[in-house]
Amino acid sequence: MLEQETIDTESNFFDLGGNSLLAMQFIQMVKNNLGVRLPIKVMFEQSTIKELSVLIKQLDDMHKLS
Repeated sequence: MLEQETIDTESNFFDLGGNSLLAMQFIQMVKNNLGVRLPIKVMFEQSTIKELSVLIKQLDDMHKLS
């Protein structure tokens, strides 16, 4: 998606070449593969790989409890 060979978990999605279209594709991919719905604003507020993965895990855990 970002056409990077290696990505550090502290790297910012947008600094790696991400844009709003890729952010939407990422959100759709997360929904399709993990069943987790992310609001688009998340990509701008928590845009490192680490922050996104923590949030996805939290939302997935909450979804499993409901």
